[in-house]
Amino acid sequence: MVRLPIRVACLAAVLAGVYLAGAASRDAQRDEWQKPEEVVRALEIGPEDVVADIGAGSGYFARRFARHARKVYAVDVDARALESAARGAPPNLTTIVAAEDDPKLPHGEVNLVFFCNTMHHIRNRAQYLRNLARALAPGARG
Repeated sequence: MVRLPIRVACLAAVLAGVYLAGAASRDAQRDEWQKPEEVVRALEIGPEDVVADIGAGSGYFARRFARHARKVYAVDVDARALESAARGAPPNLTTIVAAEDDPKLPHGEVNLVFFCNTMHHIRNRAQYLRNLARALAPGARG
């Protein structure tokens, strides 16, 4: 077992607190221009919806969607960002590490797809969207 000197442990705790406070501050600043609650209302997410948040990153929108939806898939190619999304997430939020050309969503289940600041990162959009289409349930919207 590695034992850290008390000063190192205290410094680590302080830095973790500063990081978390900074993250909360960044989210508050982001809230001002992305207006997440307005987005949730506009999407009219209901208790039967299964939402795919494509390019979810650390779960900024996915966590909010999970308060209203039956199931939310937070999809991203960045596994480390998704680890952050999964930390403390509600049980109806599932993370999926996607491939560059495939969101790897379960087929026929998703009825609402959400993209925010993501499409420009997808190189082969046609292939990605074909693979995404397989995940759509009848009557899906997005």
